[in-house]
Amino acid sequence: MEKRLDEIKELLKNSISFEIQGKYKDAIHLLEKAIKLNPKDGNLYNRLGDLYLKLNKTKEAIETYQAGIEAFRADNFLRNALALCKKILRYDPGNAEINFTIAQLLIDLDEKGDAAIYLFTYIERQMAQGNKKEVMKAMEILKNLKLSDSSVANKMAKIYDKVGEKKKAEEVKKETPEPAQEQIPETSISTLDLQPIIEEVKTESHSQKPIVNIESLDRLEKISDEIERVTVELRKAMRIDEVIIAIDKSLNIFSQQQKEAITLLHKSLNTDLANLQKVISNLQESSKRNLEDVARIVTTLERSISEINKSQNLIVDEITKNLNSIGGQFESTTQKMLEDLRNLTSCYESTSKDVCTKVDENRQVTSSLLKVGGETKIGIQTINDSLLKFFLNQDSQIKKLNKFILIISIMLGGITVLLLLILLLK
Repeated sequence: MEKRLDEIKELLKNSISFEIQGKYKDAIHLLEKAIKLNPKDGNLYNRLGDLYLKLNKTKEAIETYQAGIEAFRADNFLRNALALCKKILRYDPGNAEINFTIAQLLIDLDEKGDAAIYLFTYIERQMAQGNKKEVMKAMEILKNLKLSDSSVANKMAKIYDKVGEKKKAEEVKKETPEPAQEQIPETSISTLDLQPIIEEVKTESHSQKPIVNIESLDRLEKISDEIERVTVELRKAMRIDEVIIAIDKSLNIFSQQQKEAITLLHKSLNTDLANLQKVISNLQESSKRNLEDVARIVTTLERSISEINKSQNLIVDEITKNLNSIGGQFESTTQKMLEDLRNLTSCYESTSKDVCTKVDENRQVTSSLLKVGGETKIGIQTINDSLLKFFLNQDSQIKKLNKFILIISIMLGGITVLLLLILLLK
């Protein structure tokens, strides 16, 4: 197990190195190996998806993020899974299924109001495709959430009407509670009367730089995007999964506190001034807490960045030392090579001179040999001619000898015949 973890760490380290160098394909190859070793680590899928996006491979990135969502859900890291879902929505806004997944995650996180928003989005898209079965499935989930918001119930009734479920629409309408009529005290101050006080509170809040105000959700989204951008940059230098998780948890707490504070603020505007002042004090306390949370996050980020800077400075110093060392070694090696080249050149020159001298001597010897060879050739030619004449004379003598032998043979034959005749006559 430890060996596998060490192997994964080494793969991640090399992958980050390739990513910094812009070698995204090599980094992807190493991450795929790491995922094979540990397919349950959602962070690996997150990194791999980001690398696919850098190569403009959106389809592969979305498929990888979806695998990461399943891994995070299996480990009960629901916030991390939610973050990956929102990444998919950013690059594939028309993905209906991911809205349903987000809704399920939010229900598990007990954020039913937000879950209803994504369920309605999912229902609208399924209705556009004429998929009544999925619409009814999502509506049943909505119904089980048992939200007390009348606007949600009215919207559900309209959807049931559109898909032809009149009976269910009536049931939803009957179950919808009537909005309570609030008794406004005679001494209550109207919203118009409260406007100057609200403006004064806003001005004071701006001077104290609080985090919570009416536009806090938009600001929170901007802060989330900025922190996400910073964490991506930090990931290029080192693994800070723990910091990212801490930031994500802080942001979620931060978002929840703001939503609660805004709800209290809206309710207080419909009651009296005393309640409004109480809500404002609560907002200020919440702002201080949020400021402290953000300050802690910023401090953590600053520490991480300072550590990265230190690491980079150490790396730069080490590289400089190595370069200086290499430069010195290269210079000394070059000087030695130049000296060797000079020696070789001088040796080559002396050798060349000797060779030239030998060549001149060989040239003279060669010319003498050519003369001797010519004379030898003439002598050989003369010998050849003499031998030819000798052989011709020998042939003629042999022919004469053959003739002489033939004559003698004839004469002997004639003598033999005569002797035979003489013998016969006797």
